[in-house]
Amino acid sequence: MAEDKENIEKQEFDSSLSFGLYAEFLNSVYELFSKSSIKEKYEIEQLSEKLYQVEPGYVFTICDEDGGFIAVIGVVILEFQDIDKSKKIFSKRVPSGAYGILVDSQFTFYVYKNTDGSVSELAKTNDFAQVENLLTGKASVEQFKAKTIKDFLRNNSKLKTFADFVEYNEEDDDCEFKSAFEENLFWETSIKDDTEKEIETEPVCKYTTLETLYHMINNDSIRVSCIVGMNDSTEVNYFDSYCGYNEESNLDANSVFITCCTKRIDDLTMWRLYGDNSSGVCLIFDIVKDWETNFMLHKVSYENYRRKNDALEIVKTLLEKGLVFKEIDKWKHYFKPYDYRDEQEIRLLFINGERITRNVNWVLTGDTNILNPTIDFSLKGDAFPFKLRGIILGNNCPEKGVNISQIRHILKKKNYDIQADNVRESTIKNYRK
Repeated sequence: MAEDKENIEKQEFDSSLSFGLYAEFLNSVYELFSKSSIKEKYEIEQLSEKLYQVEPGYVFTICDEDGGFIAVIGVVILEFQDIDKSKKIFSKRVPSGAYGILVDSQFTFYVYKNTDGSVSELAKTNDFAQVENLLTGKASVEQFKAKTIKDFLRNNSKLKTFADFVEYNEEDDDCEFKSAFEENLFWETSIKDDTEKEIETEPVCKYTTLETLYHMINNDSIRVSCIVGMNDSTEVNYFDSYCGYNEESNLDANSVFITCCTKRIDDLTMWRLYGDNSSGVCLIFDIVKDWETNFMLHKVSYENYRRKNDALEIVKTLLEKGLVFKEIDKWKHYFKPYDYRDEQEIRLLFINGERITRNVNWVLTGDTNILNPTIDFSLKGDAFPFKLRGIILGNNCPEKGVNISQIRHILKKKNYDIQADNVRESTIKNYRK
């Protein structure tokens, strides 16, 4: 083949690999090209001569006469901490849209892709056969990534069973979980703290104003609000920021509704933050066993004091390796920064229209002045996951004695199944006004 139909470029690196291992790699490359379709474009003897002219510490690319990608073999002889340097070289030497393969001093192969000068790592492996399958077209990059994703999960004691739930989807040409059920189980397992009891075994509570309580028991309704109107945008964007995730949501934002609660019943800090400065009420709920399938109820996962979230570190790595999460737009709302850890929050999400569609009302939020949809559920119905079991009035609540008596009267008249003794005042007596 004419010399002008080849384009072999080299770039020097710092060498740290023994010549024997380097020669072994070159021999593997030679054997690969010898039995691949690429031999139709190149005379193997000439290619072999070119390969052995490339000394340890160099990377070269092979392109066709028009500069189109045929193969990229990166002979990168360097310590692992220099891997960023190799990526910079690839961004200059590898055609946009092409895949680059590097090998480090541990004989680990790294597969990269160059997209308009931005180089991203797709996968890594110690199995040259996987690289061979990729270069000879026996396996796509997505199939290659599926194997590395499975290997990553198998190396995690908590999540190793999920390796069998990941597959290459030929129709979509991506790596994903086999079903929504298996992906949801992955998310639930990831955020679950094995030392904690199940949510359903203990009551939860919600702090709110006396006025809101009045509307709830008078109208037999509890309201959940759309995430669009949340008063802290950092809560909505936290997951995306942590994981560097910027994919367009598969869910209509106006279909995701949320209400927040906690295990911290009659708690001083919670009264200050959410109980109208102790002038409001703390509503105590039991969690019922059966509710509408559109609901999701889970504890929030927080960062540790080092500002790391173990569950999100795994998710972030899987995203970088190319795993596609179809349920991610639901679960991203169950992660928060370290600063909120003391809230011990439990979040209830309702996805409107997924299986069941509820009528919505619209309100103008008081904190953010955003037009926001809401959905009202019956406090006494079976569809909502919470059943009201008790009400605590804050230390600063006006006319506590009279209001306790009146609340008990309304609950009885409206046939709420709540014992009178479960409507009481807070046990915190030293709250500063």
